[in-house]
Amino acid sequence: MASRSILILRHPWKFLKFSWAYLRYLLLALADRLLFPFACRPISLHTETARCYLGASLSCFVELIFSAPPGLGPDDFEAVKLKGVPAVLVPPGKKLETLSRQTERTVVLLYAHGGGYAFGEALMYIDAYKRWIREAEANGLCLIIVSVDYRLTTTAKFPAYRSDFIDSYRSLLFDYGIPAAKIFFGGDSAGGNLSAISAIHARNTGLPQPAGLILLSPWLDLTHAQTLDSPAMRTDFLVTFSVANPMLVESLLPETMVATDPQISPVYDDLSTLPPQIVFAGGAEVLLPDAKDWVRRSREAGNTVQFVLDPGQVHMYPMGRPFCNEAMERKTNKRLIGFINETTSRLATKVE
Repeated sequence: MASRSILILRHPWKFLKFSWAYLRYLLLALADRLLFPFACRPISLHTETARCYLGASLSCFVELIFSAPPGLGPDDFEAVKLKGVPAVLVPPGKKLETLSRQTERTVVLLYAHGGGYAFGEALMYIDAYKRWIREAEANGLCLIIVSVDYRLTTTAKFPAYRSDFIDSYRSLLFDYGIPAAKIFFGGDSAGGNLSAISAIHARNTGLPQPAGLILLSPWLDLTHAQTLDSPAMRTDFLVTFSVANPMLVESLLPETMVATDPQISPVYDDLSTLPPQIVFAGGAEVLLPDAKDWVRRSREAGNTVQFVLDPGQVHMYPMGRPFCNEAMERKTNKRLIGFINETTSRLATKVE
């Protein structure tokens, strides 16, 4: 709470605009419930209140949610460079060069944050990273998260962000000698896109596949064929999706590319011979069709895919509060770490 107070003091005008937007969204939501008390609603009052808060933040004060909390220090993370690409290591103090010699119960999650490739940073979900690490420890697993601070489209277009993620993977493999069977790719929203296109690129260029893919509310079809006019904008916090997301796509596309190119819209790519996957999607989120299409096509291509569809949940709910309530946060932590645990155990059995 103290860290958020610091952020508010740094940006008082943004906070005022955010407060007004939040109040406006909230009053409209409450009025709708009062006027139509018996209407069937896909989301709870708690989720709708969170939607108002997140929507106001996204449109007026993006740093409130989608940036690293102020006050982080050396006890929270360690900054590293992977073939020159900045990244953060959580928890700090873990020596990457020793991981190749550790047991099969040690794994690395190479993570890509969301933000439409236009905003966000490697530490903005550090609270989620710490929860996942604690959940892994409770299950006898040592989880190390390497979150890549890839280049945003404000500085470089595609394929810059994919190059940064792939270079980070190459560094873990070849500079630090960490086996691919100990590395998982993961990401939320645009980060889910980056994880998917990187796994495909690794396959196409002869790199070993990671142990698994963890896709959290992934953005996989940049044509927005099924999402641009989605009725879920009335339930999700992506209230500006139909206007903002086409602009995000425009900002990342080189002149020679179109949004249907499978290099950026992996749902249209050849999905064969990809690693085991777990895909999370909320029943009330705009990008649900992307997740459904990917799961269907990936399964048809012969991959093992777990699909977690939670009714009444909004975009990025697997990241925990404030995107979902505490009970759903705990449930998601268990599912995510359960997938890593099961996949790691299965790979260890194959080696034996």
